Amino acid sequence: MAIKMPKEISKIRPLTLPKLRTEYETAFGELVKILNKEKVYCPYCDDFIARTNFYSSDRTVDGLEHFGCKKCITQMATDYDSKSNTYVDNRDKAIHMLQMLDLPYIDALWKSTEEAVGADTLVFSRYMTMLKSLGHYKGMTYKDSEFGGGGDVDDDEVTLNKKTIQTAKNGSVTATPMKIICFGE
Repeated sequence: MAIKMPKEISKIRPLTLPKLRTEYETAFGELVKILNKEKVYCPYCDDFIARTNFYSSDRTVDGLEHFGCKKCITQMATDYDSKSNTYVDNRDKAIHMLQMLDLPYIDALWKSTEEAVGADTLVFSRYMTMLKSLGHYKGMTYKDSEFGGGGDVDDDEVTLNKKTIQTAKNGSVTATPMKIICFGE
C-alpha cells in the first residue's frame, strides 16, 4: 500500500467528519509503521513495504538488504515467461544479481538447490534463503565465489589463468589474458 498523499482542499470539504477522521487515522497508522521500522522503502517498488519482504544483511545497521525487496531482486535475477505468466530461473542473471548484491555464487550450492526445488519454486529464491541461513556463508562476498570447474561451466565462457590469480594474490597484477563474464540487460 502506497503512502497516501494529502488530498486537495476541494476533495476534503465534502468529507464528513467521521470519514476525515478515518482517513487521518489510516495515514497516521502508516506513518507510525514507517517510523517504527515495521515498513521499509523499496526503491524499485517505490513504496514502503513490510520489512519481512526484504532479505537480511549482515552489512547494514538494521540488518536488511536495501538494494530492493525480495520480489524486485528476484524479478531482476530471473526471466519472465509470458506464455506461462511466471518467472523462470536464469543462472547468468542470478550471478549478475549476486555480484550487484556483493554475495557469493557457490556452484555446488546452486546445483544442490536446483536438485532440491520443485518445478513451482525458483532456484534463485531458495538459493538466497540457503545462502542467508547457512552460517558458513556469512561474511562472504562476491569475490569469494566458487564457480566450479566442470559440469555445465563452459571453458569459453569463463577462462581463469591460474598464474594471473596467483600473481594477484601476491600483490602484483600482470597483463595476462583473462576473459570476463559480461552480462547483458
